[in-house]
Amino acid sequence: SMGLEDLSPILQHDALKPLLTVAPKGEKWGIVLEIGGSILGGITGYYEYELGKKRAYVQCLRLVNELDTPQYRDGMLRSAINKVDLEEAYDLFCPQEIVSNLRAIGFRKTEESELLYLNTKEFFSRGHAHEAVVQ
Repeated sequence: SMGLEDLSPILQHDALKPLLTVAPKGEKWGIVLEIGGSILGGITGYYEYELGKKRAYVQCLRLVNELDTPQYRDGMLRSAINKVDLEEAYDLFCPQEIVSNLRAIGFRKTEESELLYLNTKEFFSRGHAHEAVVQ
């Protein structure tokens, strides 16, 4: 668990600041990428409850310039899939622009929105967790 003082490096970094300043829509969650004591990226989102089911949404994915690669973006998203699954939110929704190659790991289009959808239980049971998205 991070305290307010831990968040100051994110707020002071132009590339990372949107992780915290994006308008919250529900119960917020987040993951940071820390290398060598420096926060170099993160992914944030929120949970909503619909008909008693917990759903997770990705809102923001940011990495500092040199780490903003398909491999790191893919890794951040996989971390988020694992986190929300562990927190019993088995439906994950993500804007298509967040990661360019989402469908390769099991994301599908939804009829009602611009969001792509992934069922985390299917993701882990079908072996998507081990597919390489980026060569």
